[in-house]
Amino acid sequence: MDIILNQHYLTTSNKWIASAAESNGLKGEYYDNLDLNGLKLTRTDANINFNWGEGSPNSAIGVDTFSVRWTGTIKPKYSETYTFYVVADDGVRLWVDGRLILDKWVPQASELTSLPIALTSGKNHDIRIEYFENDGGATAILQWSSTSQNKQVVPQSQLYTPAESPGMGLKGEYYDNLDLNGLKLTRTDANVNFSWGLGSPNSTIGEDTFSVRWTGTIKPKYSETYTFYMVADDGVRLWIDGRLILDKWVPQASELTSLPITLTAGQNYDICLEYFENDGGANAILQWSSASQVKQIVPQSQLYLPAEVQGTGLKGEYYDNLDLNGLKLTRTDAIVNFNWGTASPDSSMEPDTFSIRWTGKIKPKYSETYRFYINADDGARVWIDGKLILNRWLNQSNQFESQTINLVAGNQYDIQIEYFENLVGAAIGLLWESPTQVKEFVPQSQLYSSAIGFQGVGLKGEYYDKTDLTDFKLSRTDASINFGWGEGSPDASIGADTFSVRWTGTVRPKYNGTYTFYAESDDGVRLWVNGQLLIDKWVPQASQLTSLPINLIAGQNYDIRIEYFENDGGASFQLSWSSAAQVKEVIPQAQLYLPARSYTPVEYHYDANGRLDYVRNSDSTIVRYYYDNNGNLLKKTQ
Repeated sequence: MDIILNQHYLTTSNKWIASAAESNGLKGEYYDNLDLNGLKLTRTDANINFNWGEGSPNSAIGVDTFSVRWTGTIKPKYSETYTFYVVADDGVRLWVDGRLILDKWVPQASELTSLPIALTSGKNHDIRIEYFENDGGATAILQWSSTSQNKQVVPQSQLYTPAESPGMGLKGEYYDNLDLNGLKLTRTDANVNFSWGLGSPNSTIGEDTFSVRWTGTIKPKYSETYTFYMVADDGVRLWIDGRLILDKWVPQASELTSLPITLTAGQNYDICLEYFENDGGANAILQWSSASQVKQIVPQSQLYLPAEVQGTGLKGEYYDNLDLNGLKLTRTDAIVNFNWGTASPDSSMEPDTFSIRWTGKIKPKYSETYRFYINADDGARVWIDGKLILNRWLNQSNQFESQTINLVAGNQYDIQIEYFENLVGAAIGLLWESPTQVKEFVPQSQLYSSAIGFQGVGLKGEYYDKTDLTDFKLSRTDASINFGWGEGSPDASIGADTFSVRWTGTVRPKYNGTYTFYAESDDGVRLWVNGQLLIDKWVPQASQLTSLPINLIAGQNYDIRIEYFENDGGASFQLSWSSAAQVKEVIPQAQLYLPARSYTPVEYHYDANGRLDYVRNSDSTIVRYYYDNNGNLLKKTQ
């Protein structure tokens, strides 16, 4: 799911964090995991000066793998350039006035120094600090200094909690397809209360096969257990505070009821609502209720826009081969501007024959026609919002320019860059320009990671009516891999015997450690995690199979691929895992994620006479061309 999920809570343009402050200190939101979702505790902290040692901030939070977000404003005493310091064990990020000035979101223990930033005496500047604790000791201490300001822990007297104003609604992103890509329109919707009938949300969007993502925060009036309701035609998914509480991502028309969720009065919780319209009527209406809250459409007054901060960079996935498989390293790269010479990006990778994929979002500054440039040695490809605008996938070294593309200022567009290094020098750089935008390397401020911040929705399942993963019949999202079909089959379109399935996506462990996977399978199965083949029993059989062990890091998403076939008799498949900290269980939906959308270039294949034989599209569909004896085109089929 390529969702904008990690840009919350702080902006000068959003009034729910305002310059006017309510009390001294910062608002602290505490989470019992590494990735700032599933709120456990909210309080005002006088300042950030914590050394929890082997303990935790509160009895509701485990001693390891927790995270905290502090927000509010900071008022300097002097109009000078300030430097901030964070003593952190482990990861930390710091924004001031929406500018990311410190980013060390990895397990580590040290004093970190920010970029310098000019502040004005007596002015309240927005501040946001994010922190996670992974293992062992836990420390978070915020200090500052300037020419006149001695280095010290930032005192309570200069910190203010965020003041909130009435809600303005949610951010709505509208797409002219079913799968939330190819952005057409961004706007603020007062609430989600739409009955488009046979129409569409906007003239730029077709009447059918469109989709919408609403994001922001929601503030309940009562400290109670809430239920949400979605009148939807067709599919819908709803997350509250990172928890997937409603998931009906199929064509249908009904009122859907969420899982219950306990919320605290006056607290802002993340909300993400995804919707698609397939055919016929189009409706999307969001309601809620609790013991004290009458069932009603969630009003504008309780809905807040997501805050936007400057970008954090792109997600970089590094591979020790030319063809982007067998992941070695994942990290956030502030910009794409590297010259490794004859070296490699990391000691785990050889200096030659490596490849990289960067993914995330890019936000233009101007509503204009843009052109992108790649400085590459060797191959490179660039997609913007699913459109392949540059394709130089061969051994070479030069600067290459893309097709032009029209972009709208402030909108965030999917970006994917793929690169391979074959021999000798290794370099890659991404630049852009437009009539107003001078040619420059695309800066960190305009690049956003697509890191997943919400609980998983499951894996992509591809179902085939033969045992060898051919004769494709059906694709769907499976919440978990826990099936007992008996003498039946997964779907009416598939025979009861001799079928096969491929599940793909990513899996996110909760704990650091060595994991073992278990496949309860009748019949054959193969399992890859992070490109490593851990189970290979591609024969008719019925048993529980145990994988090779694999070391995984808590909170990291790893590629997972499972292949299964049913040959005869009973059909069942169940995937479980365990580690020293993880009790053996079926891998839950919350830890399984759909595969990131990967764009593939269109391939043109010619016959021996130079005539177009077939075209393989980006979605893997094939168009074949047929000719008469004189070479005249007769027909094409898909």
